[in-house]
Amino acid sequence: MEKIQVYLVQGPSCSGKTTLSKYLYNKLISIDIPTVLLSTDMYYKTFKDKLTYDKIIGYDFDNPAALNWDALSDTFKAYGTRQREIPISSYSFQTKKQEIFKIDNIYPKVIILEGIYSFNLFSKKFFNIKEFSCYKATNQTIKNEFIDNPFNLEKYFNVIRIMLKFDKEQIKDLRFERDLKEKRMTCLENAKEFVETKFETMIWPATKRWIYHSNFTYDLLIKDGSFNKDACEIVCNGILRKQD
Repeated sequence: MEKIQVYLVQGPSCSGKTTLSKYLYNKLISIDIPTVLLSTDMYYKTFKDKLTYDKIIGYDFDNPAALNWDALSDTFKAYGTRQREIPISSYSFQTKKQEIFKIDNIYPKVIILEGIYSFNLFSKKFFNIKEFSCYKATNQTIKNEFIDNPFNLEKYFNVIRIMLKFDKEQIKDLRFERDLKEKRMTCLENAKEFVETKFETMIWPATKRWIYHSNFTYDLLIKDGSFNKDACEIVCNGILRKQD
């Protein structure tokens, strides 16, 4: 059975993962290559606590434990084993709830997965999620932070890893601009303080500690993320040639 080609796009917040992934997806489908685009943002776990300011600001969505890795693995395994129906996740950032549903398999030749920890699912060393807490500081001491990957998905897929890199000030400026424009921020008092606290205590520490971790080796590196249009074009054109 021919393996499905997977492209993993990983990078920090606001580095252009979604922009690059959508661009690549559109290029692939334009030449009739069956392609699926997934995001780890679709696989956040349901937020079980009351949606109060204190609970939200204390919960780290940049912590690896915020994601439902079992559900994401189930999606890939279903594609890899050519199941007729694929379990897919959706997540509402308004209600903070995850929903699992099934879709028909289009039997893709290519799957693109983008997200801050997209490499994790196919890494030899996997986040030891049971030791992580979304309510603890990013600098928390974690015993056995990584374990052997329990999913063994690479037998179904050929994997290429694309890393997007940004420096701290680039990420911070873009994150502030994005978050302060979102309607959900208008309902919070001290929105600027909220964004600043999130960035300095969660987003940037998680970037340094986990997104750029040495366990996550890459095949392709794009500095300045999707803002580096020339590099993105070269990468996408190279991928298209590979599919010929």
